[in-house]
Amino acid sequence: MERLSQMTAAPLHLMDKFRQELLTILDERRVPIQEQQNRINQLREQIRQEGEGHLDAFERESQEVEKDLLQKMEQLKEMRHRASLIRRVFSTMFRTG
Repeated sequence: MERLSQMTAAPLHLMDKFRQELLTILDERRVPIQEQQNRINQLREQIRQEGEGHLDAFERESQEVEKDLLQKMEQLKEMRHRASLIRRVFSTMFRTG
């Protein structure tokens, strides 16, 4: 679950990376505006692709975790049912009175 939590934060880190890179690009005053605009567009595309990759990976991994948790919940229900049956058998076998 910790890994999933980290995976959800990855796109936010990309947004911060975009902001920092954008400031760097805009601070380069000697670079023509058109070139800056092209670099910004390339950066946007790169960040979008990375973000999509992170979100796709999160989706895949979270589905696997969910599947595993559902299986464990079913196992737990079975164990609780068995414990209930054992309790009934136990109470009838060792009933006082």
